[in-house]
Amino acid sequence: MHTKPVEPNISFEKRIKLSNKNQFDFPKKSELLNATTPIDFFFEDNSVEKVLSDFKTQLNLKRASTKNPIIHSLIHYVYQVNNFFRTLSSAGYLLLNSGNYNKTLKTFGSLKPESIAYIDEWAKIGNSCHNKTVNINLEDRILENLVRQRQNYIFMMNHSDIIKDKYIYALLNSFLNYGYSANNLQKECPRPQIIVSKNVFKIAGESLRNLYRSLGLIPIDPKIHKDTALENLSTVKGLADRFNEGKINLFIFPEGINSIFKNKTLKDKFQLKSVKLIESLLNKSEKIHIIPVGISYDKVPNSIGNVNLGSPITLKYGEKSIQYTSGNNISEIGILGKKDTRLRLQTLLSDILQENVEKSKNLPD
Repeated sequence: MHTKPVEPNISFEKRIKLSNKNQFDFPKKSELLNATTPIDFFFEDNSVEKVLSDFKTQLNLKRASTKNPIIHSLIHYVYQVNNFFRTLSSAGYLLLNSGNYNKTLKTFGSLKPESIAYIDEWAKIGNSCHNKTVNINLEDRILENLVRQRQNYIFMMNHSDIIKDKYIYALLNSFLNYGYSANNLQKECPRPQIIVSKNVFKIAGESLRNLYRSLGLIPIDPKIHKDTALENLSTVKGLADRFNEGKINLFIFPEGINSIFKNKTLKDKFQLKSVKLIESLLNKSEKIHIIPVGISYDKVPNSIGNVNLGSPITLKYGEKSIQYTSGNNISEIGILGKKDTRLRLQTLLSDILQENVEKSKNLPD
């Protein structure tokens, strides 16, 4: 598959160029294929945000590498100052784009997630990514099969770039929602729940936080301590209940804040608390389905990068043991809740995700 040259008012079909158009079997729904939303501004490159975000990453790296309490306190202070300027930058950016921002807020703020219109609006976002292209293996029919099965999934993604990753989950959910809309199955489409760092909400103003909530973003504190443990537990319990009822798809970045360690392998960055989240879902649902999403970015102008949707895998919990299924292969992982089981599950999932990251790097140009 190849990326498509950027054109004015780029549409869903123009954003991606499949290696074989005949393999893409979603019905045509022209009012969604060609419609755009005001949220386009959200995907513009923001140089100030990038500089401040990169500086925050360096602060986190420095904090992780020192045990000196004085330096820790100093870094914490600078971190708060950085957050302050990120908040100002966000507010200024929204002010410059106030017209489209207010339209977006009004649209999603007035829609109930369970409504048909909510899914249709999400589907349109695939046409509103500021004329950027994406190289994605949609011709493998992964998303089409999800629509036919009408099951909910966990989309497990590597965390390559704090800023660009938001493009990926937005486009991925938009393409999936288009599939449901094109088949007139909006009521059955699981609503998106995207787990993000609580800091994303912290630096946002109240109106932007409301927009995030409307779009399905769920804040989790990446640092476990007494003040946040109960709050995180309550959030995870709510997600597990809704996931068990088939009402939501989950989008997770299992590396979390460990993604800053670029010299470490994905396996070393894969957080055990991400495994605990999966255990919580298994304990409630007994069977969960996961789509590994490998992401790699390029420097091609106006290109988001490469996305490889991997083959679905299934984790099943029965008789206190976790089973892993992929295709015709079935293997035992271990007893739920045991440390050895978590470590094996961590290795399994990180290896599968890494495999799809490598595939994303080798998608045809």
